[in-house]
Amino acid sequence: MYEERLYELDILRVLGTFIIVFHHLPDYVGNFYNFNYFGIPINLSYINVLNTYFGLGIFVFVSGFVLYHTCPKIDSILSFLKKRVVRIFPLYLVAIALFALTLRRLSLSETLIHILGLQILLAPKFVVPMPTLWFVGLIVTLYSFYAFLARYARDSLGIVSFSLVVFGLFYLIRHFLLIVEYRFFLYFFIFLAGIICRRARLFSRYDFGASHIFIAVLISFASVVVFRSFHEGPIYECGGVTEAFISQASIAEIFTVSTAVDTMMLTVIFIAFTLAKKLKKCLNKTVTRFLSSVSFSSYGIYLFHRPILDVITKASRFLFPHHSYWRLFSGVMFGLPLVFALSYIAQASSNKIVERLRNLA
Repeated sequence: MYEERLYELDILRVLGTFIIVFHHLPDYVGNFYNFNYFGIPINLSYINVLNTYFGLGIFVFVSGFVLYHTCPKIDSILSFLKKRVVRIFPLYLVAIALFALTLRRLSLSETLIHILGLQILLAPKFVVPMPTLWFVGLIVTLYSFYAFLARYARDSLGIVSFSLVVFGLFYLIRHFLLIVEYRFFLYFFIFLAGIICRRARLFSRYDFGASHIFIAVLISFASVVVFRSFHEGPIYECGGVTEAFISQASIAEIFTVSTAVDTMMLTVIFIAFTLAKKLKKCLNKTVTRFLSSVSFSSYGIYLFHRPILDVITKASRFLFPHHSYWRLFSGVMFGLPLVFALSYIAQASSNKIVERLRNLA
């Protein structure tokens, strides 16, 4: 088992955290990507469509990378899954309660499905996954996949073969039973890429330089152009790759868009990881401590930023109903620091409780 700390992963988590928070921030403080509201004829809203893939792509990639980094082999599937559930579910259950109170009411069946983390497996037929929290259902599904992969796949060929069989099986299940949400397929290979990159020691074996980053930028730009070319079809109408897009688009469109999205995510991750590896050598203790703190809080930030921002902006709207700029000011100046502080406290408290329970067991 590998124990050394990889600070580049802290940098990646921090980057993914900020991308996701700033992707959702316009829902609460107004669309600051559209500079027309400030009298400047520039609209960068399309960047925010891409942010969801960049941010979530980083989180999913890091999850696969870290799993292989810490648990390259698994003796007991149940023991592995139990440890993961104990780590992620306490804060997740709190987040479900907060979302139900502030953002969306759930039926009894929906509540049970979300509590069990089955929303990705049972959507879209039986449940509509909650915004943001759907990610936990995805991670639970991918953790389960990894448990079997690490237990039974012995070499690279076995990993690839097993992964393709699982992907094909889930595709058939979706086709015939109308379950397994589209985001499983969208992020599956990004998760697998994290596993393979760690297994192959890609970033430790090779010293990538400016020329490699430049090529990655060109590939990423080409992928964005392909993705953006669907400006008159369902991907434009639906604001990205969604269930609605999947149900309306042709097989050729789905394949082309999925390939473009996966390529975008992988090139952005490659660029970020390469720069993070070089950047970590220049960090002092204060910056390293700050990055580690945000990285430590990243799961809580992801879970709680929506409910906290919702409360802050509602209060601002009540106090200053005719001044929309106060929403932006309060959301950024008060909401974001509160998100980071409360998430750190929640994560630290959860870890202490889990540790005490383990000691009692």
